[in-house]
Amino acid sequence: MVNVQLPSRPASSRGWKSAGYCTLLAAMAGGCASNRLPSQDDTASITAGRAPLAAESIYPLNDIEDTYFVSHRQDEERTNEIFILRRYPTMDFNAQWANDENGERTQYWRREPNGDIVMTASVEHKEDALALFDPPLVIAPARLEPGVAYESMSEMRVVRASNPDVERTRGSCRRVMEYVGDEVIESIFGEGTFARIEVQFGSDLSLATTETNTILWVWPGHGAHFEERSELTKALGLFGEPKFMRLEWAGIPLEYQPSNGE
Repeated sequence: MVNVQLPSRPASSRGWKSAGYCTLLAAMAGGCASNRLPSQDDTASITAGRAPLAAESIYPLNDIEDTYFVSHRQDEERTNEIFILRRYPTMDFNAQWANDENGERTQYWRREPNGDIVMTASVEHKEDALALFDPPLVIAPARLEPGVAYESMSEMRVVRASNPDVERTRGSCRRVMEYVGDEVIESIFGEGTFARIEVQFGSDLSLATTETNTILWVWPGHGAHFEERSELTKALGLFGEPKFMRLEWAGIPLEYQPSNGE
């Protein structure tokens, strides 16, 4: 395997879209290497984090459109799905940036004067559900120290997105983010050292509780190149079906890909 230094995203990655799709097709044709990613329970390969991470090293606040492929969903591998992440400026919900996940969920973020990135609202489009956070929930502190868990709590009110006067439920939520350490990840492009960040989000609402666990493998300064998330919802005392998804960024230009035989 060739050791390839993974490139950074430009300020706007919209110009990389065609290269991303070529990479995506090549990955699907050749088989997905992201099954070599460590799992949530595999921490043996982690080394201590080298330096604190700034909030925008984890979530760059740029106008972007990135392509990921979904390598796993539930127990299925090589799903042949693509996942589009868009981030663009907005003033909705007293935010500065909208973070759109494949047209399914849109979160509304802003940068606070102290450097924290906070979420003011989130929309689940299929459920016509709008969640409002008071105070805004910190999704990334200005400075995330290695090995230190950062906790944020907020009151959460869920209303109908199409008619915000109709309240569905309310309660509280909690988000914990930790820079666990650094890991060398092998992918279809070679190897690279990534910051492993683990996030736990839990909501305790009048009608349901939700637990979401996420691992981000971040190329510092340029955001997540890999992501793994699992979610479990309990409504009216009954557990829903667990959800699991693993994503791998497909927007790396062709000139950075090792050719066959190298």
